[in-house]
Amino acid sequence: GLFKVTERVYQVRGYDMANTTIMEGDTGLVITDTLTSIETARAALELYYEHRPKKPIKAIIYTHSHGDHYGGVAGLVSKEDVASGKVALIGPEGFMEHAVSENVFAGNAMARRAEYMYGSRLSRSELGQVDAGLGKTLSTGHMSLLAPNDTITFDHEKRVVDGIEIEFLMAPNTEAPSEHLMYFPQFKLIN
Repeated sequence: GLFKVTERVYQVRGYDMANTTIMEGDTGLVITDTLTSIETARAALELYYEHRPKKPIKAIIYTHSHGDHYGGVAGLVSKEDVASGKVALIGPEGFMEHAVSENVFAGNAMARRAEYMYGSRLSRSELGQVDAGLGKTLSTGHMSLLAPNDTITFDHEKRVVDGIEIEFLMAPNTEAPSEHLMYFPQFKLIN
């Protein structure tokens, strides 16, 4: 569903393993993480638009290099809008290197591991797969990957994106090799 976190900040939860956070900027939306697939990302945005004003996406922020946080990006924005700078696509230093090495080069091994880790071949029931621990489960659909056009390279780097203040806190080699957290002072929110 769609959940209000605080004024101007919403999350779509339960559509995928990860959640997507949608913040209302001055003229558009700033989205953190895009879910695993194009289809779930589109569905999440459609749910948001059913209940909130239909504003254009101004920026997408990847928190880290795991596929369930970037795979839906092409369901939200086009590569042309990112390439032209119309949409800011922000990621932590080393994002593309680690997204490709971990999810493309090692993709088959990771998919096999995920089957055991999340029980994806079990029937969906109280005696089979209930969820995947972190969220409901990984979505099935088409994954995408677009390279960031803005890279965060140092701790406490600051940006103002569509009127939203963001302080980036580098956290490499925590959950993923390339990762950062964000502090949004006007919302008193860490994401």
